Amino acid sequence: MDFKEIRNIAVLGSGTMGHGIAQSFMMGGYPVMLYDIRESILETAKAHIENSLKLFHRAGLIERPQIESALDKLTFTVDLKQAVETADFIVEAVPEDVSLKQDLFQHIETLCRQNTIIASNTSSLTLKEIGARVKNKKRLVITHWFNPAQLVPTVEVVKGEQTSNEILDI
Repeated sequence: MDFKEIRNIAVLGSGTMGHGIAQSFMMGGYPVMLYDIRESILETAKAHIENSLKLFHRAGLIERPQIESALDKLTFTVDLKQAVETADFIVEAVPEDVSLKQDLFQHIETLCRQNTIIASNTSSLTLKEIGARVKNKKRLVITHWFNPAQLVPTVEVVKGEQTSNEILDI
């Protein structure tokens, strides 16, 4: 896989970090599928993203047409399979609960393509812990975005013991 083959992004979890990560990818031109467990959570995330884009416009960082262009790249879903089945790159941004993350990683591995990169936005857990039940560990990586993700252009990338160098480079 090559960096240029990354075309579709899935962000799992639309809270404080998730919606900011989704916005960063959208503003970078990527189509993003934003997943969460309830429609009401996604509605809140949408409002946060819209407000953030308006703030960017008022600050002179983007033009008004860029707001619509970014929003056109965003899709919301409460269906995990729909979120990940066509993703090239998945970023998990759910609460810092190792059991929750393990369950999610194990489940999404069965739903996404074999070459999809699966990343965690964790700031305190290890990839070894999170990916304990994942079979294909070479595609796992931590991409720890700094908060707020849509404003701070810093992402810490952490390789796991079995993460391939190819995945790390991408």
